[in-house]
Formats: sequence, structure tokens, C-alpha cells
Amino acid sequence: MNFFTKHIIKIVLLLWLFLCGFNHSDIIISNTLNGTDFVSFNSKYFVTNQDTITSTKITKVWYTQAELNVEVYQVQKQQNITITVYNMLGKEVLEVFKGISSTRTEEVYSATFNLPNGIYICVLQGNTFRDSEKFIISR
Repeated sequence: MNFFTKHIIKIVLLLWLFLCGFNHSDIIISNTLNGTDFVSFNSKYFVTNQDTITSTKITKVWYTQAELNVEVYQVQKQQNITITVYNMLGKEVLEVFKGISSTRTEEVYSATFNLPNGIYICVLQGNTFRDSEKFIISR
């Protein structure tokens, strides 16, 4: 069978299953898609990839007149981290911190800024994790 025929057969099979009232929870995914394992649990699918499970996270973002503060709760070992702020268009507007994290459980990183009022996303990224927190600047 060629490439086109295989896809036609798949489409016909899916249409038949859809029209016959096939319940999607009966599907068991047992393979890996792009390095991410999916596991069936009570008819729900949960992603079990290690990089989506994080114990290092942003706990609080607040600002004063000229300084943005980011509190990070950290359980993992010392590693390179980057704390960056993006606007809602996805443009990087501020780099709060870039370097090696400390070994303390809670750490506050600060940076001076001159951002207008608006909604922003603070992204904490390390070697093995990524976390984000939305915050609003309103003066």
C-alpha cells in the first residue's frame, strides 16, 4: 500500500468509529509520542514525562515602584536557571536572573524595570524544569 491509501483507510476507520458511537475512553495508548509516554488512568490520559513534573516553581511575583521581585521555591540541586518576563505577545521584555541558582529552599530574585501597565508572564526555566506565572502590573 502506498502512503495515500494508508491514510484513506485510517480516515474511513475513524469515521466509521465516530458514526457508530465509539467511546474514545476505550482507546489504550501504549506507545510513545515525541518522547512523552501516555498512560490510561480511569479513562483519562496523563502525561508522565519527567520534565513536566516540577517541584521547583515560582511561588510569588510582586513589584514595587522600580523593582520586580520573583520568589522561587527550589527543591532540586544547584543548576543554571533563567527567569524571564514576556508580554502577552510573547516578546521578551525583561531578564530578571540568569545564572546558577542557590541551594536555599526559597530565594528572591529582583530586577529593576520600567514596564507599562499590563499582563505579563514570568518564566522560570532550568535544565530539567520549566514553570510560568502570570502577573499584572497596575499602578
